[in-house]
Amino acid sequence: MNKQLGFLLLQLGCVAALLNAPNTANAESLEDAVIGPLVGTRMMAAAEQRSQGKLTSCYWEYKIVLRDHAYKMGGYVLLSGSLTVFYFKGKAPNVALKMQGFDIAIGADAKPKMTPFEIAYGYPTVSGKVLARREGAAFRCENGGFCASYVNDFPDIISAVLTDQVRLSYSRTASGFDVSTDLRANDLPEGASEIDKGASCLRQVLKRYELQD
Repeated sequence: MNKQLGFLLLQLGCVAALLNAPNTANAESLEDAVIGPLVGTRMMAAAEQRSQGKLTSCYWEYKIVLRDHAYKMGGYVLLSGSLTVFYFKGKAPNVALKMQGFDIAIGADAKPKMTPFEIAYGYPTVSGKVLARREGAAFRCENGGFCASYVNDFPDIISAVLTDQVRLSYSRTASGFDVSTDLRANDLPEGASEIDKGASCLRQVLKRYELQD
């Protein structure tokens, strides 16, 4: 389990520990009391990767808690993933979207539980522009989840990330309903600085594209 998922479980567990263990009748109200206040963007963090000292990618990692009314009757979900800009010599700049989904519930022992689920398809909406079926490629991520890459819409995606205008959507079945949620970095105290940190990294990646080094 990665550190961010562990941290969210710790948050949930600390709140749940303050409440009585649920029985069947009050489990739903307990979930609302424990998980409900966490709904929204929980994390937006910028980072970079290097190989032999050279910058190879910049990414923003995100975590969002939301309610899924399409598949789980309003049950709580953690949507986790990243938006990554890679450097590939001789290629055009592209953005990779990664999405992973986890159903969140409070068990009979009053402890939070996360159960991963498959995302059949996902896409971003950037500054109001829907990018469904506009990806260059879509595939299952190496460690699970849905991944897609975008080349033609690269400028629009980056502009939306930098201005905090990204909305993410997923479906659990190939022809199922979409579940959508906003990615709002500016809802977090550190959000603006993480956007700026990613922007600084991005300028370095684009410089590599310019120099083709």
